[in-house]
Amino acid sequence: MSNKVIRLPFGQIIDGDKRLIKKEKGEGSKLRMYGLKATTIRNGVKIKVPEQYRYSWTLNLDVVANQDFKTIIYLTPTTKYTITKDKAWEKGNFDVLKGENKLVIPCRYFDTDNWLQ
Repeated sequence: MSNKVIRLPFGQIIDGDKRLIKKEKGEGSKLRMYGLKATTIRNGVKIKVPEQYRYSWTLNLDVVANQDFKTIIYLTPTTKYTITKDKAWEKGNFDVLKGENKLVIPCRYFDTDNWLQ
């Protein structure tokens, strides 16, 4: 592991393990599109979808264009979301939002680890 840390705009960093890490204020920072709805029907029963699987995280492609990273991590006060760059590119949707090139990654594709059980 290298100790080299690259600081990017909006509080993002790339650490020595080639992880792009972004700290978010909370679950409300997610984009409310492309993700699962608040409820779904399973075996004929309406169930609530856990918060960590709803909505999407976005990645500003203009900011990370020339950066070398293998893993993307979003941290909220309650949950750690992790996805490989390859899986994010495969499962995400490329879009232009407010004039910025974004990769919109639905939360259902992230591995999650809840800090608070």
